[in-house]
Amino acid sequence: MTSKSEVMLEHFYIFNGTYAKKEGEEEKKILYYYPEKDLDVQIKNIGLSEAIIKFTESFNPGQPCDYCHTHKTRQIYYQPEPNFWMVMVSIF
Repeated sequence: MTSKSEVMLEHFYIFNGTYAKKEGEEEKKILYYYPEKDLDVQIKNIGLSEAIIKFTESFNPGQPCDYCHTHKTRQIYYQPEPNFWMVMVSIF
């Protein structure tokens, strides 16, 4: 007997980390965010994604992070152009 687990989209966002030059301008990084959430939640999630991307670059320079699996989520990272990131977070 097998059990099926439903996969649900928790977040999808597009950001460019170079668009915020100073502290307090983090909202300028956000190009698109779904579903609509409080700005503080958006900034926190994008900050976490930036930290994961920068951390993984230290292990393999030139090869950006593609995905990150946690106990509850799967995060998929795609860089269509330099400095632009698309991130999809799903719950399973």
